[in-house]
Amino acid sequence: MTQLFLHSDTSNDKELISIYEKAVSEAVELYIFSAYLTHWDVKNKLNSKLQEFKFIFGQDFGLSKKEAIRKVLKWLPSHLKFTLMVAQGIQGFHPKAVFWKNDKNEYYALIGSSNLTHAAFNSNYEANILTKISEQDFIKVKSWADEIAMKSIPVSEDWLKGYKEAEVSYKKSASSRSAIDGLSLKIPPYNQELIKARRIQMKNHQTVREKLKILLINVLVER
Repeated sequence: MTQLFLHSDTSNDKELISIYEKAVSEAVELYIFSAYLTHWDVKNKLNSKLQEFKFIFGQDFGLSKKEAIRKVLKWLPSHLKFTLMVAQGIQGFHPKAVFWKNDKNEYYALIGSSNLTHAAFNSNYEANILTKISEQDFIKVKSWADEIAMKSIPVSEDWLKGYKEAEVSYKKSASSRSAIDGLSLKIPPYNQELIKARRIQMKNHQTVREKLKILLINVLVER
């Protein structure tokens, strides 16, 4: 059984979120990984028979949002709050995947481009695939998850207080404009003298390059 999910900015389906709902409600073992966590809208509760669970997200560039993190903490039952972890010891943490086992000993993987963001489920162009995997592959997933967990820490209120979100602002824009058009990023204060010197250096390099090219052509012609 394999399902392909192709999402665009005009899509109006809820298939991808429905897979998350299915996973959390039927899994007896569940592993969720996302490079960024900025949105969480899963309604179903975790399976009461759940035995193993890890939910790990990244903190690169400060893109994960405290509001979404706290929403996941609120969604988790009290005895599982420690299973929400941040990959603090990993630079370049970039998986987007959900793996689970149900009580029929069936193993599933949802893998693709979608992070846990609002845009990934609503407006982005995304590609994801849901497939059954073997027990052997699931054992590899568990080992991989344990390795990641060793380099991660449980999310706590102290960690949240110290975590700094990226300063990204969006200008008001018409609905027809893309989000990237409205994105406003601060330009670093580069030294203008250094820029000017670099431009002169590049210009001189280009002049020398052209002279060398002419010289080589003349040598070849003379032969």
